[in-house]
Amino acid sequence: MMTIRMRLQAPFAFLTALFSFLYGCGSGEQPVAGSLPATVEDTIAAEADLQPGWINLFDGSGMDQWKGFGQDSLPAGWLVDHGMMVLRAPDTDQTGSRGDLITRDTFGNFELELEVMLTDSANSGIFIRVPDDPSHVLWQWAPEFQLIDDPIYDHWLGEEHMFKHHTGDCYDLYAAEPGLASTTGVWNAVRILALGSQVQYWLNGRVAVSFDMASPDWQQRVAKSKFSPFPQFAKAKSGHIGLQDHDHAVRFRNIRIRRISE
Repeated sequence: MMTIRMRLQAPFAFLTALFSFLYGCGSGEQPVAGSLPATVEDTIAAEADLQPGWINLFDGSGMDQWKGFGQDSLPAGWLVDHGMMVLRAPDTDQTGSRGDLITRDTFGNFELELEVMLTDSANSGIFIRVPDDPSHVLWQWAPEFQLIDDPIYDHWLGEEHMFKHHTGDCYDLYAAEPGLASTTGVWNAVRILALGSQVQYWLNGRVAVSFDMASPDWQQRVAKSKFSPFPQFAKAKSGHIGLQDHDHAVRFRNIRIRRISE
């Protein structure tokens, strides 16, 4: 049984080890997949179900934790079906406007976990620290964990065009280790850690990318990317979690988050 002292020490050990690992990962050198120090992973494993603080953003029932980006209601196309949060592909039977989804609450430093299943030709993304401000579209505000049917888009557009646009990439900025994504119709486990300017994407139990949004490397990459015309890009220190409606069917489940520190 975990003592009170152990409960108090573990979160601080987690933050210290995580920050030490992530600091400097934005230099352009990608970490070896699965190289996160064992002390951090041991702490997470020990504390995940014991430490208070996990918030269910979607547990298979209602979508009361979510709303449309720039609106208060749920956009058409998003629904709950057999314990999944489903974004339907557009069809002629749907009425009302579609749109991106964001959490009602905001998060600064956090650990986010979810599962996602891509359909044939799926294209979507997960965004962090999104301001609820429709003066710009979702991707112009925040970095994206890309979700896409890699093989079909490689075939359609070519692998060269798809570089830094694959599932698990920080879209248009950092390429993930190849081969981490499951095929369409199979669940992918996604994990995002955000601590200050340090962010790490995990896909199916492996480190996909790590980056530091305060680093010169990040700034240089943004300057050469599609985000260069948008000075507000990735500047928010806290914001909503966003799910993109890119006119393709996608399924999500088991979405939960916990604040690391504010």
